[in-house]
Amino acid sequence: MRLIFLLLLLPVAAFAQDMGFLTELKGRYVIGPWTGSQQGTSCVLGNDEPLAGAGLLLSGTQGSTEIQASLNGKPVTLDFAALEKEPFLDVEAYVFDLHGFSRAFALLKQCLASRLPENLPDEPLAEGEAGTVGNWQVISLTMGAHVYARLATLNDTRPVSLSLWRYGPGRLVLSISSLHGLAPQAEPFEAILNDNMKLPFWLQENGVLIPLSSGDVGKLEAGRKLHVRAAGMDETYEVGDLKVLVAALEEKE
Repeated sequence: MRLIFLLLLLPVAAFAQDMGFLTELKGRYVIGPWTGSQQGTSCVLGNDEPLAGAGLLLSGTQGSTEIQASLNGKPVTLDFAALEKEPFLDVEAYVFDLHGFSRAFALLKQCLASRLPENLPDEPLAEGEAGTVGNWQVISLTMGAHVYARLATLNDTRPVSLSLWRYGPGRLVLSISSLHGLAPQAEPFEAILNDNMKLPFWLQENGVLIPLSSGDVGKLEAGRKLHVRAAGMDETYEVGDLKVLVAALEEKE
């Protein structure tokens, strides 16, 4: 379970190079999925949560109040004042959980003003104990009292694993991860579920993430098997009662 969980947390391939240098910077702070730091006169704040399917990076230079934002390395325009008040950010079909953002953003602005404190928070997402729902193992990731996400992983010994993430009310992502990695893929990135559902997916280094609408979930709940074809993978899983699993993922704590 631990190995599969770590594989799922690998950053999106297109964003990995942008985020890699964060571990080398001084003045590093972590608040949930947000990681910030300072290098010379540059200040950065990044979020490469796997559930978003993309990486978000904010950056600026000390002595300036201007902050640039990029998504998977491409510039985007954001209303930062609005972000500090919202629970989620929807940008270009990607979704980010904004819990913890206001604190992290305040530290980014302190860095720009050359006032970054010496004692900085180191508060990564906390992983709870695993529970069981049918043939699935379920864990929660928390930020204090906030349940950031729940992850259900199917008990299966094959090298291509199946998981279902819940990262907000009605927000679900199907994850298929291969221990052997993936061959190079060409766009459009499209998965076929149960031979009759075509859905776009987000490509990762070790697998794919498939966002599911409530309608998609309803269709999948009708059966006890799931056939997935995506990125060269072709697998059929015995998933059991998905309706019970989804209810458990949505349960409030």
